[in-house]
Amino acid sequence: MSTDPAALVATSARSEVGNQARQAVPPGTTVTPQVDSWLPDGVGGGIMTVTIAAPGTPAADYAAVMVQERGAWKVMATLLLPGPANSSTAGAR
Repeated sequence: MSTDPAALVATSARSEVGNQARQAVPPGTTVTPQVDSWLPDGVGGGIMTVTIAAPGTPAADYAAVMVQERGAWKVMATLLLPGPANSSTAGAR
């Protein structure tokens, strides 16, 4: 995700994301999936928590809505999760 975030955007979300994937995940960003948080949706996708730490900003936890396209996992949406670690982070990516 940190090397080519646009490649991981689901086809159904590309029109909304446009060319802003790199703004949400700038070079040097660390993206850490919380594998134990995975919840399948029953139709081939699911949701999991990911921690995103962009350079110069505090780490924040997001819910990543995932879908599988042509054998690869893609991000359909992210939602900033409430909590003390995210109190200084504004908006979803």
